[in-house]
Amino acid sequence: MRTFTLKLAIATGLLCVASFAQAQTTFNITGNITAGTCTIAVNSGNPLNVGTFNANLFTGSYQSGFVAPINISYSNCAAGMQSITFKFTGTADKTTGGNANFWDSGLPGAPFELRDTNASGAVLPPSGATPIQINNPGTSGTHPITAQFHQTGALSKTGAGTATVTLGVTYQ
Repeated sequence: MRTFTLKLAIATGLLCVASFAQAQTTFNITGNITAGTCTIAVNSGNPLNVGTFNANLFTGSYQSGFVAPINISYSNCAAGMQSITFKFTGTADKTTGGNANFWDSGLPGAPFELRDTNASGAVLPPSGATPIQINNPGTSGTHPITAQFHQTGALSKTGAGTATVTLGVTYQ
């Protein structure tokens, strides 16, 4: 009888040990710390009109002469932001003979041209290749650019020109 009791006690003890077995697992923790963002507005949300011009003015390499100002404002920016970068993208004019600096207006020979108003007056092509970077922007400010018609060939159509510009904004 004692042998059976001892075997039963050992078996019960092993069962108790098995019920206290341990397991391990791992997991990942992720997160992001961003530079913050700003509220961005272009022309205070108003559409931009570069003006109305007589077709007989488009006789060569004509620039419309009326340079429409475009104000890109930023506000409510996170404190301590190092920079804001504006990148302009859209559809390049297909009638410029390979010059991708102009924006398709839907009027062959008369695409739109966008320019930065800094000292260089850089053209802002629809490829996004010429971004504008504002260092130490503070919590708010404005950066002006301009738009106009820029003749690149024979004007073969009249009417309303239109282009869609996508403004991408990155922060650091």
